[in-house]
Amino acid sequence: MSTHVISRYDPIPMATASSYTFAQGSPLSIGGFLCVTAGTITVTRADGLTVIAAFPLTAGTWVPIPFYLGAGATIQLGAGCSGTLAVG
Repeated sequence: MSTHVISRYDPIPMATASSYTFAQGSPLSIGGFLCVTAGTITVTRADGLTVIAAFPLTAGTWVPIPFYLGAGATIQLGAGCSGTLAVG
């Protein structure tokens, strides 16, 4: 018997220097980030632990970030970065 895994994510457009906070009841996992303009991404859990600190991104790249974060976690873009966050 074969098993098929199908993943889907909701696209969240993110402007330069913007942030996204996971609210209670919203999708709480990240699939990745599609970078449009180069910069950095920082991922911080609700308890304040930074799990990705100012990670440099290149325009035109898909960066898989397969993390479950939970409510209150924040994604912050910096250094001119913009793109689309995939959450599920």
